Amino acid sequence: MLYCILLVLSVLYLLEKKMWLTTFLLFVISCIIITYHESSGMANHATVFTVLFAVQSIAYLQKRLNNSFDLSFFRVQYCLQIIVAMYVLAGISKLRASGISWINSGELFSLQVVKNYSFIYFAHGKEAAINEGNRIAQQLIDYNLLLKFFLASSLVLELCCFVALFSARLRTLYTFALLGMHAGIKFIMAIPFGVIAPPMVIFFLNPLYWVIIAFEKTRAFIIFNR
Repeated sequence: MLYCILLVLSVLYLLEKKMWLTTFLLFVISCIIITYHESSGMANHATVFTVLFAVQSIAYLQKRLNNSFDLSFFRVQYCLQIIVAMYVLAGISKLRASGISWINSGELFSLQVVKNYSFIYFAHGKEAAINEGNRIAQQLIDYNLLLKFFLASSLVLELCCFVALFSARLRTLYTFALLGMHAGIKFIMAIPFGVIAPPMVIFFLNPLYWVIIAFEKTRAFIIFNR
């Protein structure tokens, strides 16, 4: 029943109908579905989607209460702020747990790599996963200095993510930097891209906008050269 309601709300969202109410209900329904799923122990940390609907609902409600409210700006700006806050909080949590010595925890990352690849082995029976995990773990130990550099870089990226709010150019640079960080995590530790990555790309880079711009320029070029 919840999925059926979610489907209807998604259609209304795409059609931009009653947006303050639609986004609020999307917030409530997605919160119920995601927390129910993650309560089983399958933690995907997908609650970022819930919060994005919540802040969009706030923006649409503000527009409803104040007609001069700049909705086109703040419905995006609020989402940007939430995504930035999540990256910054991820960096702060590392400092709270381990302090600056977190960047020196290469051996612990080696254990995490073996653990993650062991999950793949036990889930799918792929013996090559165990060998791959051991190989990568040993490389992390052998190239510990390089690992420290990447860990320090990822910590700085997360803690300084707020600069992405300053300009579109900085957001574009940060998009590729964060994608590089997520790709490195996936390649080394066999951890899939975090669910925060898709909304980060959508709101930081706005790829559909660039696709439309490229299409319009290509069409204008073809018409001009006929």
